[in-house]
Amino acid sequence: MFTDSRLVSLQAFLAALFVASCGPKAPAVTEVHLAETPPLPVASATAEPDEPPVAAAPRPRPPRGDDPPPPKPEPGPSPSDIDRAKELFKDGTAAYANADYQTACLKFQAAYDIVPNQAILFNLGSCEMRMSHTAKACAHFRKYITNGDPSDPRIQQVTAQVANRCP
Repeated sequence: MFTDSRLVSLQAFLAALFVASCGPKAPAVTEVHLAETPPLPVASATAEPDEPPVAAAPRPRPPRGDDPPPPKPEPGPSPSDIDRAKELFKDGTAAYANADYQTACLKFQAAYDIVPNQAILFNLGSCEMRMSHTAKACAHFRKYITNGDPSDPRIQQVTAQVANRCP
């Protein structure tokens, strides 16, 4: 801690250093009044240390004529696409219930092409298995397992069935 007299001496020294560095035309400081200077902060035992300064992010470089265009984000399915996929899924479910597995598989595949939903892979595999297309069914079931949560009981059940049915 600085005492009042040491603070005044420090301020006078800094002022003289400033005058000396500015050259002969700078006015000389002859007196420093303690009341005119703001108080220095007092550090307490419970004070947190100052956080290190955060470096400013570099400014982006302006684009040049030979720069490739920035990649565009892939748009998700539109609400009308989602409605269409739901309708196809519903049609596929009805066809599967009527044992029309060929139609069901086509509807499920069309729905998956629009909205690649994890659950549709299981339905595709089920249709393919019913039509005795074992290789295609196993590919769909394996993709379903790979993209699923291993702790999900249904994923575990399908994993066991794939181990028994798929070569």
